[in-house]
Amino acid sequence: MLHNPPAEAKGFTRWWWYGAAVTKEEIRRELAFMQEAGLGGVEIQITYPLQEDSEAQGIKNRAYYSPEFMDILDYTLATAAELGLFVDITLCSGWPFGGPFVPYDMAPEILIPYQIDVIGPSEYEQDFTTILPGEPIKAVMGKFGNGALLPDTLQDITAHLGTTWLHGWQWGHCMNKVNIPEGHWKIYVFITNMYKQQVGIPAPGMEGYAIDHCRKDVSDFYFAQLGDPLLERLGKGRIRAFFCDSIELGGNNWTAILPEEFAIRRGYELTPFMPALWGNIGEITADIRYDYYKTFSELTIDNFFRNFTEWSHARGVKTRIQAHGTWGDILQAYAAADYPEGETFGANDKYEVNTVHRRLASSAGHVYGRSVITNETFTWLRSPRFMETLEMMKAAVDAVFLDGINQIVNHGYSYSPESAGKPGWAFYASSFISHNNTWWEYYPMLSSYIHSVSAFLQAGESYAEVGIYLPQADIWSAMPLAELHMAMKLEAHIGKSLVNRVQKSGYYFDFLNDEAITQLSRMTASGLALGANRYKVMILPFVTRLPLDTADKLLTYVSEGGTLIAVAERPRTAPGYMDREANNRRLGQVLGDLFHQEDGVWKTVGEGKTIVVEHEDELVTRLREAETPDVEIESLGDASGTNLAAQTIGYVHRIHQDGHVYFVANVSGEEQQAYVRFKYGGPIRDRARSDDAPGAATHPASAGERDSEPCARVRTLPVFADRVRRSARGCDRRRR
Repeated sequence: MLHNPPAEAKGFTRWWWYGAAVTKEEIRRELAFMQEAGLGGVEIQITYPLQEDSEAQGIKNRAYYSPEFMDILDYTLATAAELGLFVDITLCSGWPFGGPFVPYDMAPEILIPYQIDVIGPSEYEQDFTTILPGEPIKAVMGKFGNGALLPDTLQDITAHLGTTWLHGWQWGHCMNKVNIPEGHWKIYVFITNMYKQQVGIPAPGMEGYAIDHCRKDVSDFYFAQLGDPLLERLGKGRIRAFFCDSIELGGNNWTAILPEEFAIRRGYELTPFMPALWGNIGEITADIRYDYYKTFSELTIDNFFRNFTEWSHARGVKTRIQAHGTWGDILQAYAAADYPEGETFGANDKYEVNTVHRRLASSAGHVYGRSVITNETFTWLRSPRFMETLEMMKAAVDAVFLDGINQIVNHGYSYSPESAGKPGWAFYASSFISHNNTWWEYYPMLSSYIHSVSAFLQAGESYAEVGIYLPQADIWSAMPLAELHMAMKLEAHIGKSLVNRVQKSGYYFDFLNDEAITQLSRMTASGLALGANRYKVMILPFVTRLPLDTADKLLTYVSEGGTLIAVAERPRTAPGYMDREANNRRLGQVLGDLFHQEDGVWKTVGEGKTIVVEHEDELVTRLREAETPDVEIESLGDASGTNLAAQTIGYVHRIHQDGHVYFVANVSGEEQQAYVRFKYGGPIRDRARSDDAPGAATHPASAGERDSEPCARVRTLPVFADRVRRSARGCDRRRR
């Protein structure tokens, strides 16, 4: 596996084409450089030009999808195949998806609330022409009292919206006369912003609106306009995957089909309750917001993410998707892809859990059975540019691997003609990983390492015994009408500190959504089973709103032997408006069965147990009471008592048919002396320094043996353990 890894496990690189100003000669030259350096494939991204056409310098920017463009792309695919390289293509120029053929009414919508205070009894009417920057689509009024609109007084007054005319031409919008009863009332007018997002950094001729990511008719139209002509010209079976970059839809919070779909999916009309999306309508405010965002989530998951993959599969192409940025169920969004893709940007050459861009992607892969999880790596590794070193990149790669990623996509490689000299053309956000870098001749060492470790981490299945529940219901319920970046909100809600404490205490974990708990998993004697994972402990981090079906499944989970730990508080509310009172009564019963009335006290429930802890320190203490750590890392000779080694040495645990395997890495610039104890130790069958691969020797090591080697800086080690013998303590190791 380490010495003869499959070609499919090689690293990829993003390959920037500026203005599609590429030539066949340079295409072949650069692909040859990549192939010789050990890369396994490219992801073609076509963006803005860096230079005007110049006959003297051989620069000619090509129109997107012109015959010349298609010819050069065809040549690229043929040359890549000749060299044994895979090719992915971004189904857009720039991001998000969109282009010049996207009409205004298919672009993303931004809903803006406009609030008017009125005192009755009176009549209200208003000409909104030149006042509101968009089209009024809904209007609701309600009586105001005690700091909130009174739900029983809410009225849909959309029928009072009208049009103003000038010389027979539609000029603007107005509200026709509305009778205002006695008291203080508020009128909410909801408008769709007249300004809509356009594609960022496109190639010439690809400027245009982004697409609404919630409508199937829009995504179908987009794929037919951009994808089908590409495949008709190039032929099927030549492109490995279509790529979708991160979901960066600024301000997008509405779609034209939402009211109709809301009524179908949630069972009631949204319009009368729309003030809850921005203001306060009492205790049901959070329930309306939850239902709104849940509907918005389902629409983008069904009509964009899954539709993209279904369309691609029908044409023999797979998908790679970066789902971060979406407002939807984040695991479902990532899992819609064949290759869920995370992202790393900034100086991330250190050991820490990256929830926003990596751990959610890998968790989706582990939960939904995606065997290869990719990562856009080295974006903004150092700023200003050209400062990154191979050692920094090695540490950054290890940090990515430790979050459960098992294929690296460099960011990246810029097409750069010889006439541009050195350093040549370079992308503003990219590390400089190309033939023009002075250390390029040494890059094959890192490339070989990435290849070997990726193969090691693609073999078998991920194994975790701790699941951390994603409190998406809390996010949706609290969020007003706005652009919602679910991954960022989840990280802020759960906290970086909590997930790092769990991980660095020796408990490898996955994030789990409601679908994973209620539909995808099954109970076994060894825990909640999802693939090879056996979640023996579930953590509820600061969860106040818990769907009733999830609570029911957790009660079954604990009754049959699982451990449930709630952090800071017990859930107390079932989200959603329909049947809210009955659902909350039932939830109260379930939670009463689940948790002790006092914090910090274990409660036995059937074969399992539960507890509510106040803070992270107690969480770790109770975790250790409930379950032996998967891996324990203990510093040697550390007088500070901080166990520094556990802060810089991380691990990944996978399981094969014949045993457990661990990948261990020290992601720091300092040597660490440490014992590493594996829960599923042994006997340890083999070990190898993967950073010496290929050619690294392996040799047997008996269980309990102490290796005297130090854990050198930015070094890594795969460990193989037979499945037949397991012990709680496992074995001690001083590991690189």
